Amino acid sequence: MIIANSFSTKKVAVMGLARSGKAAVSSLVLGGARVLAWDDNPKRREEITGVGVKIRDLHDINFKDLDALVLSPGIPHSFPKPHPVAAKAKTFGVPIIGDIDILAKNAKNIPIIGITGTNGKSTTTSLVGHVLSYSNISNEVAGNIGRPVLEISSDPRPDFIVLELSSYQLELSPSLGCSIAVLLNITPDHLDRHGGMDGYVRAKRRIFDKLIYDPKIIIGIDDEITRSIYRQLKYETDFLVIPISGYQIPENGVGVKSGNLRSQLPGMPKCEINLNEIKTLIGGHNHQNAAAAVAIALSLGVEQPEIECALQCFKGLPHRQELVREVFGINFINDSKATNFDAAERALSSFTSIYWIAGGLSKNERVTKSFFKKLENVEHAFLIGSSESEFFDAFKNSTPCTKCSNLEIAVKKAALAACNEKKESPVVLLSPAAASFDQFESYEERGDQFRSIVGSLNVEKFSNWKTTT
Repeated sequence: MIIANSFSTKKVAVMGLARSGKAAVSSLVLGGARVLAWDDNPKRREEITGVGVKIRDLHDINFKDLDALVLSPGIPHSFPKPHPVAAKAKTFGVPIIGDIDILAKNAKNIPIIGITGTNGKSTTTSLVGHVLSYSNISNEVAGNIGRPVLEISSDPRPDFIVLELSSYQLELSPSLGCSIAVLLNITPDHLDRHGGMDGYVRAKRRIFDKLIYDPKIIIGIDDEITRSIYRQLKYETDFLVIPISGYQIPENGVGVKSGNLRSQLPGMPKCEINLNEIKTLIGGHNHQNAAAAVAIALSLGVEQPEIECALQCFKGLPHRQELVREVFGINFINDSKATNFDAAERALSSFTSIYWIAGGLSKNERVTKSFFKKLENVEHAFLIGSSESEFFDAFKNSTPCTKCSNLEIAVKKAALAACNEKKESPVVLLSPAAASFDQFESYEERGDQFRSIVGSLNVEKFSNWKTTT
């Protein structure tokens, strides 16, 4: 664990006691801080025990002698309305920080690779850690990917810390200084929490605020906003700024065209890798993720053979275009984490002959023209959950649609259609474009059930379907 020695003897309040909050409490107590902890959920309060921490309702304490408020990233501090505890901290001028800031103040001798973006940051973070480990560069992966940053082990000291950083976390991390800062893409998301698109872009750009240890910037150029930021940074900074793309080979950057990755980094060996056969990195968005990882590896002196082998053995992340099974040439893909149209569009762009399973708890998003264009890749949509009628009405004029109510029915109908229609390289794709909470506890549970259903499909029935059509 990272010990928060910089907070020794200071009085610190921790608001929000999920996993990262618990880690913050432990780190602060070990560092000698006087810790007050609170969560509006009584079950989480009951889980915090030990010497050095007091469970106190932070709504009622005196903030005058408080040195810092450590706030869970999920708790609003500005928009759409600040949580009462955050509002009180602001009134008394108490710094509001997150666990990333504690890490930055107490692991100053370990270079940080920070990765942010609207989409792809979890896959890229995992891939970067994998490539570095394969190349014998020790690293600890944490952050928004699911592992609290203060649970990182600093003994032995890793060569790098690789962090997935959300916009919420970046807003609470004024001390963060990255050695390599990666911005993949920016599309509208979480706008209510940032007061609109301008606030969201500002939050993402904070990854560049403090750059240390011979810094490098890696930035995607596949969307208009990050392209504009790249052009600004290219002329405004003396640091190395590397453009990356999943659709072209940028000058002085790393990109992918027609599945072939190439680098053109000044002063570094060229790298050429064919990504077409790597099933965990399918699609332009995953090609951009790969370009980011390759740019980082090359800048750290890793050679092409090691990079290529690492990419080839990358297993991918669960619920993110995860190949679950292949039966009679049909690939079953679990993309349960695609809870909005933008994420689902990326999946629909990655395959053809798609038997698409979609629906769940609607986010009432506007369907864009580009999304409707991607429906050309869909042979049939199988709709589930509380949004099945809404989705049916939205898509029925663009692709055949069937209401299936639940996931099991949808998987079986999609598998049967894929067998009977004999399209080239058919894919049964769960990419819901909706939240999971109408029928599942989480997108993970939805994806796990998809895996289970697909795993239990009777191969003999597949054979019968194929021979009787």
